[in-house]
Amino acid sequence: MNKPRFWMNKKDFFTATFIVAMVSLFCAFFYYVAREGTDSFQLNIIYGRGANYLADFFNVAKYSASKDPYHDTTTNLSEKGYLPISYLLFYLLGQFADYKTLDATTAGYSASGLAFATLIVGIFAAILLIQLYDLKDGNKFVRFMTVMLFTCSSVFIFAYERGNIIFLAVSLCLFFLVCYKSENKILRELALISLAFAAALKGYPAILGLLLIHDKKFFAAVRCCIYGLLLMFLPFLFFTGGFNNVHQWYKNVKANTAQYRYYPSPRYGIYYFLKYLTEFKKYHVEKILLFGSYALYGLGILSTFFHKKLWKIIAILVAIIIFMPVNSAVYCGLYILPVIVLFLNDDEHSWFDFVYLLFFILILCPMQFSYHSQNLTLFLNNVALLGILGFLTLEGIILLVKKIVKWRRGRKNVNKCNSASIQGS
Repeated sequence: MNKPRFWMNKKDFFTATFIVAMVSLFCAFFYYVAREGTDSFQLNIIYGRGANYLADFFNVAKYSASKDPYHDTTTNLSEKGYLPISYLLFYLLGQFADYKTLDATTAGYSASGLAFATLIVGIFAAILLIQLYDLKDGNKFVRFMTVMLFTCSSVFIFAYERGNIIFLAVSLCLFFLVCYKSENKILRELALISLAFAAALKGYPAILGLLLIHDKKFFAAVRCCIYGLLLMFLPFLFFTGGFNNVHQWYKNVKANTAQYRYYPSPRYGIYYFLKYLTEFKKYHVEKILLFGSYALYGLGILSTFFHKKLWKIIAILVAIIIFMPVNSAVYCGLYILPVIVLFLNDDEHSWFDFVYLLFFILILCPMQFSYHSQNLTLFLNNVALLGILGFLTLEGIILLVKKIVKWRRGRKNVNKCNSASIQGS
């Protein structure tokens, strides 16, 4: 007897579920904002409820204007922890406003400063959206709806309001993911340079280089490392002091880590949870949780060598990229967007994949849920990301165990055959 066929295949069903869920959440978000106005809890979707629009753009442009960002005293030195290519880029982008003599806010909110900053952030965001549209399978309506709903997500809105360079970093990572296996040699090399550029901007995207190791592209991995080192350190020469700034940069990074370890900012990572446990530090809760998280990262990376589906391998690496930094702001969730597209493109879904679909929706969720005046959505974001990393790691470890068991059984069978042949002779 033939089994009854569902009216929609799993791939389309997962995509439809994602679209319906995201549309529903955004409509609910919009309803509460419209009803409650400027007092709405939903405005916590953006940093400081929108009190300093495009601040990341304006501030970095200000630090870069004097060509001595690592010693800039307009704010704490702990805020100057980017690698120099970011400051070089913002030095060039900051030429449309007087960041050198005016403070960051005044220069940024000038007519030319605000218009140009909005334009640049919009261009970077548009490039990423076009790439995601091109990556998505399906008809034009499905592709359009998927990408448009990304713009309605918390991670996208947060990133755009900040004016952060994260849009460019994710776009470069996506170019790498699409082209590092290309048959075109030029595209493959550009993919390596793109990943190196992303790593020079944000550091942690370098983890995606493990995909080259997966494919045994060892020479390509070496070239990518060389490109990365050049893009990370050569731009120091553009600024006052040259390579002498390397030590100051390192000190600034350490200061930034210390400053934001327990800072109550909207972010991802183990320190999001640790900020609620500071009174237990004397019991070494922090060390235990940090050890556990790094063990999970290590097991996660190990498990990627046993997964067959590309989206699962990339999802593990991206989850580590987002979760590992001490100060991983909400906009770092943008790294998950290519993973979601690859997940929705998958032709063979198991029903357990609904768990991953739920996690993806929770990460993008625009609705800001509250519990005792705390932002419950941030908690759910972190739990969802940890769930993706944890479950996919567990899947990979199970595959490893099965492989070991199969290998041992094969060895036993070989030994039995050898013993039987010896006895027969």
